Amino acid sequence: IVAPYLEDALVSLGVKPAAQWSAGALLLNYLQPQLKDVPKLDFIKLLPEEVASFEPDLFIVPFAVRAQNGAYDQFAKIAPTYVFQDATKDWRKTLLTLGDLLNRTNKANEVLKEYDTKMAGIKQFLQAKTAGKTAAIMLISDKSFSLMQEQTYSGNVVYGALGFQVPSMAKGNDWKEISLEVLPELNADYIFLMQVDGADPLQNKDLASIYETLIWKNLNAVEAGHVYSVDRDYWINTGLIANEKVAEDVQELVSE
Repeated sequence: IVAPYLEDALVSLGVKPAAQWSAGALLLNYLQPQLKDVPKLDFIKLLPEEVASFEPDLFIVPFAVRAQNGAYDQFAKIAPTYVFQDATKDWRKTLLTLGDLLNRTNKANEVLKEYDTKMAGIKQFLQAKTAGKTAAIMLISDKSFSLMQEQTYSGNVVYGALGFQVPSMAKGNDWKEISLEVLPELNADYIFLMQVDGADPLQNKDLASIYETLIWKNLNAVEAGHVYSVDRDYWINTGLIANEKVAEDVQELVSE
């Protein structure tokens, strides 16, 4: 099986792919314990001859746009090819679809049941502290903040599975660029700042000018000590394993 960018679902189903997604040197680091020996497939180019080199029995394309302009016909000559419109939009449906394709329907249902039980437990654990509280998930630079909205990547976990309230700015299924001056309108009770290249944004000296402003210091989350650094690797991702890791991060950080 070769299914680039669907390794989270494959690992959840107990399937080891013949190749794994990469973008240059970039990998899905959070899955490397399970995929450390699996060769890389460059998804930026996604060359048919490279796919063929892995001799897959089944090739799965995660985004329909990558099968356009004759690409599907080239892939189909290599192996039976299944194409998702966008496998990241509904990770649960994607997992179930892969379960059906790989004759692992029972396994898919089993891991989803375990996932739902685990999420419910974490949500219940958090309720004493987070009931009615808002959260914001952001990437920060020296010029702006990119706010992740509720139906995007880990937004589905924080707002959906774990029950944090959604600030009005975070309603939607995309990213919203906001400035420092607008942060008081967001004013979330908890802020999760995603790392860039593994660097802790709260220790970034280039951002000190932001953290020293009265606007930043007067935010609810900052005053309460509820600003946390989290791993972009799986916070900007979607899948059973990524989602569980996000929920575990939240549980650990909020409990401190």
